[in-house]
Amino acid sequence: MSGLIDQIEPWKQAALAELRAAQALPTLEQAKGNWIGANGKFTALMKQLGALPKEEKPAAGKAINAAKVEIEAALVERRVELELKAALPKEPTDFTLPGRRRAL
Repeated sequence: MSGLIDQIEPWKQAALAELRAAQALPTLEQAKGNWIGANGKFTALMKQLGALPKEEKPAAGKAINAAKVEIEAALVERRVELELKAALPKEPTDFTLPGRRRAL
């Protein structure tokens, strides 16, 4: 098998690590672009498929697509986590403070 196929698993692990490490939505979107965006590494791998010997193309294409599916699932999961985190109040509510009375 070619070096292209050998890159898929390490790149997938690096992409998943980068997505999971993103602390904010802009960082997450940047990581997405680095890996599966128009100029991403996996997009570049797909473009290299044409240079592979005919018998290697199906396995390589399948491996790249499987990695992209896994990366996209991790992206969606992390986006949901970050959106929930962004929606939370910045300071925790102290329920031990005295309440406010309404005017009658």
